[in-house]
Amino acid sequence: MKKIIFVTGMHRSGTSLLTSLLFSITNTTRDKKHFVEADEGNPRGYFEEKKVVKINNQIIKLMGGNSWSVFQPKKLSQSDILQIDSLILSYLNEEGHNDLTILKDPRFCITLQFWIKHISNYSIIFNWRNPIEVCYSLQKRGDSISTAEGLDLWFFYNDIFVQKYGLVNNIKFFNYEDFFTNPSQILENIVKLAGIPFTKEIFKKYFATIDPELKSRKIEDYHYEENIIAILSQLEKLTLKDTTHPAEFTFDIEEVRLILKNFSIKNTHQLAELRKNYLELYKINNTITSQNKKNYQLIEYLKLLLKAEKSTEDYYQRLLTETFSVQQALESELNRVSAMLNNIQNSFTVRNAFRFRRMLFKIPFIKSTTRLFRSLLIFLKKRING
Repeated sequence: MKKIIFVTGMHRSGTSLLTSLLFSITNTTRDKKHFVEADEGNPRGYFEEKKVVKINNQIIKLMGGNSWSVFQPKKLSQSDILQIDSLILSYLNEEGHNDLTILKDPRFCITLQFWIKHISNYSIIFNWRNPIEVCYSLQKRGDSISTAEGLDLWFFYNDIFVQKYGLVNNIKFFNYEDFFTNPSQILENIVKLAGIPFTKEIFKKYFATIDPELKSRKIEDYHYEENIIAILSQLEKLTLKDTTHPAEFTFDIEEVRLILKNFSIKNTHQLAELRKNYLELYKINNTITSQNKKNYQLIEYLKLLLKAEKSTEDYYQRLLTETFSVQQALESELNRVSAMLNNIQNSFTVRNAFRFRRMLFKIPFIKSTTRLFRSLLIFLKKRING
């Protein structure tokens, strides 16, 4: 890997949304088998690598805590540090990493110092969110955590990161709210961190990824403790420290944002109507396709019937020909016998009487057989013609 972008922030602060956006904009791919599985709490996915989460949990355990509680990190022994270094280097030296690797885990707020000492080229994005919104999001997901506990955990994660990395140059601080109200600033920072040119395609990917439904619901002013107010003030300053005017880009982002913001309810209804019409056309198309399939099957069936009829016709034609040949043979034989009888009548003698009597026994059989084949011949002709 040539560069790593670390994404971190308190749980439920929009780090998964940000990481999804980074993967899309930078065209970076990673097999889903490496990630923690999506669930009801995050249907789109967490984008956290299982091995990275496991390593960070081991580090936090060695520090005397866990990722879901506030704790006082203890001083690590030399053997602990060697163990941590071994775990991290083992992961970094694995094959299959992209030139640009994106690693996301809220636990990096606590463990990042152990990672960056082994990496020369990296950037860090810290995503933060209104503390009470984080608490409500945790509770909505079903986490067994009170508002007070949630606020304490929010302060722990944000404070420990700001104190260690607040003045580091290659770190960008993102406010979750800006994803929905100030996309120009978010995009500007992302393309700079990733080292890629800003294009209209990136702008399209941004709005394809950011779902307005994820925007925080409006929460009335909450009376925070002084320590939280102080951290919020620092985070706001750190977020604004590197802002630039979006006019640097090749098209007017503000104008596009204004168009999107003023997208009227009338247009929304028109889109809904278009979607309804599309679904109706889709159903009609499926019906026609189904009927065409039935028609095709019927045509194939008729072809088989015609083929069978042709075979039957050929069979009767052959039988007719053979019967006609037999009839001719019998008639020829009958003519021969008749001639013999005439000869016998003309020259009848006692010597030929016995021979004549034997011939008389053959004549009825020949005549009846001839009549039979004549009847069969008439039947076959009718069968073929009608």
